[in-house]
This record gives sequence, C-alpha cells and structure tokens, in this order.
Amino acid sequence: MNATAIRNLNKDNPAVNLAPELLWTIFKLNVNMFMDAIVLDNLRLSSQVCRDWSSIIVGSPSLWAQAIDLDSLLPNIFDSISDYESELEPENEGEEDGARL
Repeated sequence: MNATAIRNLNKDNPAVNLAPELLWTIFKLNVNMFMDAIVLDNLRLSSQVCRDWSSIIVGSPSLWAQAIDLDSLLPNIFDSISDYESELEPENEGEEDGARL
C-alpha cells in the first residue's frame, strides 16, 4: 500500500486530526518516570507511530528529560570515577615525604 492510500485511510482517524499542542500535552501526561517503569519504552514506541508523532516527540527534549531518571544513573557514574581515582593513587602512601623520590 502506498503512502497516499495510507493517508486516505487515516484521514477519518481522530488522532491524526489533533493539534500538535494537544498531542504534546497527551504525551507529557503519559511520561512520568515515577508512575511507570516502562515509560521510556512507551515514549520510544509512540515516536514510531507516524511521522507527526515522531516530530513532536523527538523534537521535545522535555519529554525525554521527564522520562529518563538521571538520578538513578549518577551514583553508578560517581562509583566508576572513585574506582578510577583510587587506582591512580600511589601505593606507598604510608612512607614519609622525605623517603619518596
């Protein structure tokens, strides 16, 4: 089926005729990382429904920011940094300053 035939099938679909601002509001209401564990998957899948939905979702950083819990990623990042820094520390910390070369 070609693109014109698909558009003709969808012309009576109410979701196709919604204003972009209204669609964005609906997406915003459905994107809350604290209410649903799979909110990021839902947002990604919604962005693949059609070109219009994709443009709205991909072009809205606030939707993605609300869907991704950065706080859950930060402790892991800081743990990795502190592990890396501890590997860089000299092993002879117990020696006096005069004994070091």
